[in-house]
Amino acid sequence: MIDPVATAPASGRTAPKTFHQANALRTKADSTEAGAEASEMSALATRERTFDFMLEERAEDQRESESLDTLFLAQLKHQDEILKAWLRLA
Repeated sequence: MIDPVATAPASGRTAPKTFHQANALRTKADSTEAGAEASEMSALATRERTFDFMLEERAEDQRESESLDTLFLAQLKHQDEILKAWLRLA
């Protein structure tokens, strides 16, 4: 039988002695990768919500601006009609 300590990698770490130790190391690495992936997904979801919020705000601002423009043009038209009436009287 091969001694796992004698065949240790050059990094100084010893190789796992049993299947369970190797499986535990693999599971720990998988959970670390899953945690990183979950963190990335959470960050992406946050960016998407922020982007959606910005789009909603921009659309609301645009609707408000268009409404104010419409009111302003209606007021100008009304003032123009009043001026025309005054000119007819003169």
